[in-house]
Amino acid sequence: MTSVVSFISPHLGDSATPVSMFPVLCRGGMIPASLGVSGDQAFAVGEDVLSAPIDVPPGEWLIWTAADHVMWVGGRVDALPGPVRRRLEGCDTYAIVDLINALADVGVWLREAALLIGGSWGPSRRADAAVREIAKGIVSALSGVFVDRHGRSARLDVTVGAVCWTDRPALTVEWLLTTVDLTAP
Repeated sequence: MTSVVSFISPHLGDSATPVSMFPVLCRGGMIPASLGVSGDQAFAVGEDVLSAPIDVPPGEWLIWTAADHVMWVGGRVDALPGPVRRRLEGCDTYAIVDLINALADVGVWLREAALLIGGSWGPSRRADAAVREIAKGIVSALSGVFVDRHGRSARLDVTVGAVCWTDRPALTVEWLLTTVDLTAP
């Protein structure tokens, strides 16, 4: 099992909020059983959008039933339910590049990043140099500064499986929703 602690940036530390968005089949508008929440835990927060707050681990599932996507927003730095932890345990290091590209496509650019390679964080480097290293498939996580076309910025730690921690969760949620053209709840 992958240690979640090894992915948390020393720059964000205990104040970071985990956020993860991924596709999941919502058959007939139902809550996917894999999330571990029941229908009585969820309530509508928009058209075809459900919210399911949970206590253990603390946080909230947002479920786009018609778009077959879910998002986890944790209540504390180590709040990762099973479906999110499983994304960390996968070895899809290219998901980091995919997320960086998806963000760039909607006007959110990586400016600089430190990289986690072989269990150690390297120094911060410019985005172009960081992306070249990430593309090699040896990076487990990045801790970077992202800026959007409106000049807003956020720090994001992005790991294998495209699980994120951030210092600005509302902005990060907005950016992630934009990458797959989903409406805000």
